[in-house]
Amino acid sequence: MTTLATYRTRVLNTLKSTNERFEEITLDEAIRRVLDEYSQVFPDIQFTSFALAQSGRAQLLKGCAGLLAVLQLILPYKTGLLDPAINAREDFTIFFHQGEPYVYFTGLPIPLKGQQFFVRYARRHTLADLDDAGITSVRSDHESMLVVGAAGAAATSRAAGTIEQWGGKTGDPNQLMLWGQAQYEKFRSFLLTIRADQEQAVFPDSFWRLDRKDGSDAW
Repeated sequence: MTTLATYRTRVLNTLKSTNERFEEITLDEAIRRVLDEYSQVFPDIQFTSFALAQSGRAQLLKGCAGLLAVLQLILPYKTGLLDPAINAREDFTIFFHQGEPYVYFTGLPIPLKGQQFFVRYARRHTLADLDDAGITSVRSDHESMLVVGAAGAAATSRAAGTIEQWGGKTGDPNQLMLWGQAQYEKFRSFLLTIRADQEQAVFPDSFWRLDRKDGSDAW
């Protein structure tokens, strides 16, 4: 499994031709930046199920750390059914309270304590040892371009700081800035190419019936 230490080494190897020295704090922040942008385009898809601790319309989405979007909610979730998704809910909104994600059901029936709850969701990717993460969720064939993006982000960050220093030379930092921007642009182009590979319905497939006989989506 690829870890933070591996990413640091690869980013530094990419930066070697710049003849600059980079602190780990700069490297880690650059890695976070590309991980966030990557997650917005190609998020990690996860699912979990748990029993509701209490009744009510507002329910805590337990175990959904790094939540970006809820893709599917099933309540009650009964694995014994031929089609457990028959109880999929679309009458909900998502909100955050004190940093924790909650779902609020606007329709009926109201969730009851003890019911099994299923959640499929998109979340931010993690990198082992970065911010206490235990696993790396990034696809292995995407890692090289994240390294390129992180190298570009680290270079532009250091260049900006060097230019702002009193009495600093402006020539070399400008070259470092241009190099970093070019690398980061390669990463952004990569994000555009993989966007189409991630097929996800970020919004629930909800619709309004025109009358009692209407059972199809309204376009």
